[in-house]
Amino acid sequence: MIVKIDPDIEDLVEFFLEKRREDYVNLVKLLKEENYNQIAQIGHRIAGTALSYGFERIGELARAMEMAAKAQKPADIGKVLIEYDKHLKEVKYECE
Repeated sequence: MIVKIDPDIEDLVEFFLEKRREDYVNLVKLLKEENYNQIAQIGHRIAGTALSYGFERIGELARAMEMAAKAQKPADIGKVLIEYDKHLKEVKYECE
């Protein structure tokens, strides 16, 4: 998947994606700890930030993660995390 980004934020996008990869590692740890509140908070933050950078799919996955965490559904969180990790590995971007 290729995301079209604004050239004005190109310098920030790689940092944004690196932070999302760090979030993934943290989210896996939080899931093992059953820390649903923290997962929901991180999901909410990612969802808002992702949309401002133009990464709609990351935002969708983060929102799904947030909702699953609020419902305390670890299997659903795990499924979303698998998709989140896969997407982060595959997503590419280019300037419009």
